[in-house]
Amino acid sequence: PPLVPEELGQREGADALLIGGGASVHTHGDALARLARREGMVVVHANVRNLGEVQRFGPGQVVCLAGEAALRLPPSEQLQRVGALAVPSAPRLAGAVPAGLAHLTRQVTPFLGAARPDQLGPVSDIGPLALALGAALALGARRVWLAGFDGYPNASVAQQGLAQEIHTLLERFAATHPDVGLRSLTPSLYPVPVESVYARLAAHR
Repeated sequence: PPLVPEELGQREGADALLIGGGASVHTHGDALARLARREGMVVVHANVRNLGEVQRFGPGQVVCLAGEAALRLPPSEQLQRVGALAVPSAPRLAGAVPAGLAHLTRQVTPFLGAARPDQLGPVSDIGPLALALGAALALGARRVWLAGFDGYPNASVAQQGLAQEIHTLLERFAATHPDVGLRSLTPSLYPVPVESVYARLAAHR
């Protein structure tokens, strides 16, 4: 079934907090969790790299499983606060739906903008951010906040390619969805306005 806000106990139009794989999520985790709880944000993990932070946030979180991420999920007892596991809409890679967790799995149409994902036979290779942005749109998010999309100050060749993909995707999202506010709550090298999580906490007491 598709991802819908009601199953997560969320109202449509709530802000979405997209958690990336950067170290800033751990550094600023407590502040991010306080802000997410206070403002009723739905927390969307773009990948599984920062799932160690899942206990800081409230229930109803979404974990995106792009590619073979389902194979790297932690034990199910560590997923008690996860309300849904988001996978790309069909056709998908074999093994995209985690064994034994089909009851939590929901499909999402990834946001690709004008990009064409790499084709693996009949299946597209969908990146984590494309899936997370698609989840935010499926949930009807009014604003999308980023955390952990730090960028790579001294990038390897592989990291440069990934950074360019994320850069392009964020630009396309901002251009095609100007009605959805897109900002980062942690420092980022990507083309997105940054609003400090601490400044936001202080300004909206």
